Amino acid sequence: MKNKHTRQQKMEAFGRLLDVQHRLRKECPWDKKQTYESLRPNTIEEVFELCDALMKHDAPNICKELGDVLEHVMFYAMIGNEDGDFDVADVCNQLADKLMFRHPFINWKQEKGDWGIDNQPFTVSGNQLTIEAPFVKWTKKDVVREGLRLHVPYELTWSCYEGGDKPCGKCGTCLDRAAAFAANGVKDPALED
Repeated sequence: MKNKHTRQQKMEAFGRLLDVQHRLRKECPWDKKQTYESLRPNTIEEVFELCDALMKHDAPNICKELGDVLEHVMFYAMIGNEDGDFDVADVCNQLADKLMFRHPFINWKQEKGDWGIDNQPFTVSGNQLTIEAPFVKWTKKDVVREGLRLHVPYELTWSCYEGGDKPCGKCGTCLDRAAAFAANGVKDPALED
C-alpha cells in the first residue's frame, strides 16, 4: 500500500465514505438504531485494536483499524447532525482550528495555496466542492469584533483547557480570549460573575 494519492483523490475517497455511511444509516437496520450510548463500547474496542496494531507495527492492520475508528467518528458526527448539534464539517473545522491555535510558530497567515489549500473546486461524489477558510487570516480580535457585530451570545461559549462548567480565566485559551475582547474594548462575558 505504497501509493500516494493526490489531494483530489483523498477528497473523493472522503466523499465516497460520507455517501456510504449515510446510505448505511438510512438502509441498514443495525446502523439505523445506533446511538452514542450503543456505539461507545464498540468505539473503545476499536481503539484498543488500533493500539494493538500500532504496537506490532502492523501497517495493514493499522490501516484497517484506523478505518474502523474513522467509521465511529463519522457515525457520531451523523448522530450529531441528526440531533441538530454538529456535523462532520464542524468536527473537521474544530480540529483544524485547534491544531492551528496549538502551533502558533507556523505562519497560518500565508496564502492558502502556499500551505496546501487553494480555491480550486474538487469533484467529490459527483458534486463540486470548494474549500473555503474565510477566517484563517483574521486575528482573534477580528473574530471577536465580527461576533460582537453579529450579537453572538459569547456568554454561552468558551474553550477553556480546564473543561469545567465555567471557564477558569487562567489558562492560555482563556487569557487569549480575554485579550481579544479587551482589544475590542469589552470584557469577556463568559468571565463575568
